[in-house]
Amino acid sequence: MLPVFALVSGFLAYTGYFMMYSLSVVSDDEGYWLIALRSYHQHGSLYHNTYSQVGPFYHELWSAVFSVLGMPIDHDLGRALTLGVWVATSLCFGVALWLLTGRLVLGVLAQVTTFLLIDTLINEPMEPAGLAGLLIGILLLGLALVVRRRERLGMAVVGAASAAVLLTKVNIGVFVVGAVCYSILVCWPTRRWQLGRQALGALVLLAVPAVLMSGLIGISWVDRYLCPRRALDRGVHRCRRRGRWSRSAPAVVQPTGRRLVPGRGAERGRREQRHRACQRHESIRARVGGVFLSAKPAPVLLLPARRVEVGACMGPPAVPPPPCCTRSSGGHRS
Repeated sequence: MLPVFALVSGFLAYTGYFMMYSLSVVSDDEGYWLIALRSYHQHGSLYHNTYSQVGPFYHELWSAVFSVLGMPIDHDLGRALTLGVWVATSLCFGVALWLLTGRLVLGVLAQVTTFLLIDTLINEPMEPAGLAGLLIGILLLGLALVVRRRERLGMAVVGAASAAVLLTKVNIGVFVVGAVCYSILVCWPTRRWQLGRQALGALVLLAVPAVLMSGLIGISWVDRYLCPRRALDRGVHRCRRRGRWSRSAPAVVQPTGRRLVPGRGAERGRREQRHRACQRHESIRARVGGVFLSAKPAPVLLLPARRVEVGACMGPPAVPPPPCCTRSSGGHRS
């Protein structure tokens, strides 16, 4: 099966090469990361002599790659490494899904889909998020090894990849480590305290949005997101106002215990919807007909001929001047 993934990876690398080296990026993020990596590679002393917004693993890894290659740190090398990360990330996701499901077609589809979804790397080569995506793909490979009864090797890969993501981009690594801890808490293969562990995991998941958006509480969309009960009540109220309850639909019970029975406005609402749909259909037909009929020649109207004096202008009839502006000559107006 691996030769199939290798063949697909070669095709994706060939396609990504032209995409990577045929785009002129407007922003200067690529130059920013290359300058930061060059400074660390030459001087070291991260966060003291070398300014950076990411963790040390990103600088250590690429500095080691630059030392092995012995090539100048420029745009060509940066885009080549980004292309390698791009293809390797899609390969990791594809192989991981193949190991988890045992279906080659799903693995190839996952590989191609991942390649298409992270094509934004061509806009920001050497972006640390690309390396974080590759590490998450390696983490999925570790989980696949755990499912394939290689628990020790798989958990070692999961732990190393999680730590690497945390030391690359902390805003991504925190969620990756949290997801791994939640999986261990809920899916640990023992029945002891199983219900308590699942309840604790559910409470943690419900608390995460509130903690992240605690400083935005008071904004309308934040309140609606954090209060599903309020959003549900508003949705029910809007459905009642618009008459979208069907007679065959079961009654809905509000949190107060009152039953909402479909009212008489349901039939009228359906009639209004059909009427609006017919209006839209007629307007579309009129527009399409106008487009196609406009190309046809306009009909010629045969009007009765009229006498035209020689030298007269073939335009709109001239407006005669007012009497006060005319000059008389020999008793006759000119």
